[in-house]
Amino acid sequence: MSFDFNIEDVQAAAAQTQRASVPDGEYLVVITEANKDFLTPKLEQPGMFMEYDIQTGPEAGSKITELFLYDKPDLVKSKIAQIAVAVGMTGGFTAKDVEKLPGKRMIVTLQTKPAKNDPSKMYQNVVKYTHATGVTPAADTKPAAGTLPWSR
Repeated sequence: MSFDFNIEDVQAAAAQTQRASVPDGEYLVVITEANKDFLTPKLEQPGMFMEYDIQTGPEAGSKITELFLYDKPDLVKSKIAQIAVAVGMTGGFTAKDVEKLPGKRMIVTLQTKPAKNDPSKMYQNVVKYTHATGVTPAADTKPAAGTLPWSR
């Protein structure tokens, strides 16, 4: 590895790769990743990592991520059950079912969460609620002005 570089170039590249917060609201998403064997980078805490890709509107293509740490099993079960219902699953849910989540569509409601040590600073999106889409959006249709993209 070479340590010869221009500091401004590296800073500019890093700024471009940082994810901006997505505005609060409802979004049609596709689950792009569901990893039940995730370990947090620094502390290596086990959890489930979820990634969603926004499908419509000005935020289309933006990513939303969630991490459910296994040290709070009731919270993890509640969130995963909510996701499973939103994508149309019923009955029992096992670790094998996690592999079935990528590619599934649902609607998420995002809220920006304040920083714990400084509530005046907003720092991340959190998924507050998920629910079924009710329809499969057609790629070539556009909603009427003033309606949500999935309200067709």
